[in-house]
Order: sequence, then C-alpha cells, then structure tokens
Amino acid sequence: MLPYHLFKSRTAVASIIGGTIHGLLLFSLLLYLPLFFQVSLEMIPYDLISLLYT
Repeated sequence: MLPYHLFKSRTAVASIIGGTIHGLLLFSLLLYLPLFFQVSLEMIPYDLISLLYT
C-alpha cells in the first residue's frame, strides 16, 4: 500500500504509473516470449539458446 500523500506530487504519480507499466511488460515478456518461441517456431529450450548467438 502506498501512502496517500505520495499522490499529491505529479512526479511521484508518474513514477508509480511508469514503474507499474514497466513491471507488467517485463513480467509478461519474460513469461510469454519463451512459450511463444516454443509453440510457434517448434523449438525446444536448448534451441532457444542458439538464438542468443546469432
């Protein structure tokens, strides 16, 4: 929970919203991107490591 007095500052509100959006995007990418590659490209996780070196 965040204290209410933080929401008086526009800078704090922008930081909270930006951090929340950043966290949601990062979490969803880290969770769903490997699954996307495994399903759509029919790769096993060991083949995904080879994508890092190309």
